[in-house]
Amino acid sequence: MNASVFSNTVNKSTVNFVENEKRSGDSGTNSNRNREESQSVQYGGHQIGKGVNESNSKKDMYNSDTHEGKDNTLRNSNTTKVIYSVDILIKELKKIHDNLYKKRENDTCKIRPASCVIIGIAKSGTQELLNFLSIHPNVVQKHNLPNPNLFDKNSYLDRRKEKMPCTYSDQIGIVKTDYFFFREEMPDKFYKFNKKLKMILLVREPVERLISAYSFTYLQKKQHKLVFNYRLEDVPEIDSVFVDQQNGRVKTNQFDLTHSVYDLAMERYLKYFSRDQILVIESSEFRKDPAAVLQRVEQFLGLKHVIKDDYFAYNKNKHFHCLKTLQGMVCYGSDRGRAKLKDITPETRRTLHAYFKPHNERFFELIGKRFNWTGL
Repeated sequence: MNASVFSNTVNKSTVNFVENEKRSGDSGTNSNRNREESQSVQYGGHQIGKGVNESNSKKDMYNSDTHEGKDNTLRNSNTTKVIYSVDILIKELKKIHDNLYKKRENDTCKIRPASCVIIGIAKSGTQELLNFLSIHPNVVQKHNLPNPNLFDKNSYLDRRKEKMPCTYSDQIGIVKTDYFFFREEMPDKFYKFNKKLKMILLVREPVERLISAYSFTYLQKKQHKLVFNYRLEDVPEIDSVFVDQQNGRVKTNQFDLTHSVYDLAMERYLKYFSRDQILVIESSEFRKDPAAVLQRVEQFLGLKHVIKDDYFAYNKNKHFHCLKTLQGMVCYGSDRGRAKLKDITPETRRTLHAYFKPHNERFFELIGKRFNWTGL
């Protein structure tokens, strides 16, 4: 098969969770789910609202996990509950947001131009950043906007503004687009749309981002068996996708590979916008300490500090942070934070790092800071 088909801590004391390998019988589990989901969910000692009854959803997974660490809200518990459901997570984040927001008298929610855009990059934590940032009462999120014409002045005025988030006068609308950072026309579109636009860019060590992107592609094939009329066993090994196995050269035209080359896109943006209009975040920083990064975002956007460590708990098994509850945590789907399904050989890794090194060095010069991307 042609490989080109694929171009395209709670506070500082972390709570550790180890999944209990013993599972209840189906009947008992379903009964417990219905009881548990009807209970109120609490955050940082504050009751936000009722849990969501979605016991029949295949996305929801309830695990009784062993609590090994110590935490003020959980120290009297021997076990803690972990809920894996992106739907429940989003709903509970919204409850916190709504509980914190105090609407001004006589203020109305209107469709307004977005004040900030998360411009990428895919597989760097953009979705988590957008969702966790939505805790803030003065932030309203809007998910993927795949159509770049939404940022044309004429298109925007021509009723396309309905795609933007509805905000009150004291709120900021934020949208996320994983691939706009690399589209050559976007800096010009953004500039004409709003010269004062603020942008957030999440980046990840280029080779690790490649592996993550390809693992996601592989997972999709594994889950759906047949995608675009080819079989899972036809999926080529990752080494042959990005490096020619005959001559050892990097296949520079591969879609995902070009999305790990950051300097060329950054140069285009800096022709239109000042450096202080683009907040650059390294994905490992966000993964290790989301509250600290979100506080940087609050400062960047001129918002009061609201988001604190108390909102998050670290899931040791999945290696990502979740929304903290008194009973445990609410996390993304159980497939989030998966182990690498596809990896590369040491030789391919060295080849790719050698290719990305000059691009990384130029990117560091452009943003005025360095990241530990040695990778070897």
